[in-house]
Parts: sequence; structure tokens; C-alpha cells
Amino acid sequence: MRNQLTLLAAVSIVVITTACASSGGGAPSARSSCALLPGDSVFAAHAPVFRDCAVTTKARVLSTSVHAEFTPTGAASCDSAEYEFVVTPGGLVDVETARLVKSNDQQFADAVRLVRARLKYEPATRDGAPVAQIADFKQAMQRMTVVVPAGTSPSSVRPRGMSSRPTC
Repeated sequence: MRNQLTLLAAVSIVVITTACASSGGGAPSARSSCALLPGDSVFAAHAPVFRDCAVTTKARVLSTSVHAEFTPTGAASCDSAEYEFVVTPGGLVDVETARLVKSNDQQFADAVRLVRARLKYEPATRDGAPVAQIADFKQAMQRMTVVVPAGTSPSSVRPRGMSSRPTC
């Protein structure tokens, strides 16, 4: 009986070890499990198109000095807008695919929408080849009132504690 238990234990260890070795060490790679979302069907004209988690190198914006031309009219101190669109394998934004993800001011969102055509990207790659990628683009603008004594100009130095990027 003891020999049978020892043999059973040895066989069990071999079976468990074989199962672990054949599974590839755990979960599938992040790239293979990164599926398009149901709302991504609007990007279907670019087949294949990938989310940033499914590419080897993500699309990277090259035109960093492009900003929305916007004159605030509301009382909010911070305006923001976020868009999603396809960056083509040539590094251009397909403006027809742009969709507003979120914004706290429709006029600011409209101004940011006009910026997207001027954006240039280093395209995403997958296994060394350029591919179309769904990218997001966010812009925010923060306003503040600066009070200075009459006859003087505001300092050109950012006030201490103020972030260089809006936090709205």
C-alpha cells in the first residue's frame, strides 16, 4: 500500500509539473489579450487597427506645440477635452474617426477638435511594421486671476505651488 501511495504521489507531481510547463508560465501575453472595445467599430475602416496595448511601439505625437485657439466665456477655471482617433500607418490623424470621449466645455471641445488635423505622429509599430492605432489626445486650459498693484505688471514667473500642467 505504501509503495502504491509513493507511486501515486510521484505520478501526481509529474502531471502537475507537465501541466504548468505546457501552460507557458501563466496568462497569455498582454498583446494577445488586448481586444478592441465594442465602441471601436467606428474605427473599422482602418482594418486592422489596434489599441495602444496591442502594438510593439505606441504612436507618439511629434507636434507638441499645437494648441486650441479658444477664448473662455464661462466661469469655470479649467477647461478640458479628450478625443480618440486613428493614427494612420503614415503618422497622420484620420480626422473622420475622431470622437469626443469627454469634455467639461463644448466650445473648448470644438476648438480642440480643430487642432487634430494639425497633429503629426510617429506611427505605431507592430512587429517592426507601421500600423494604424487608436490614440487619445487630451488638452486642458487652466485660468487664474492675478491681482497686482496698480501700475505694475504680473510676474512672468509661475506662482509657487502652481503646476505646469492643468489638473482639471
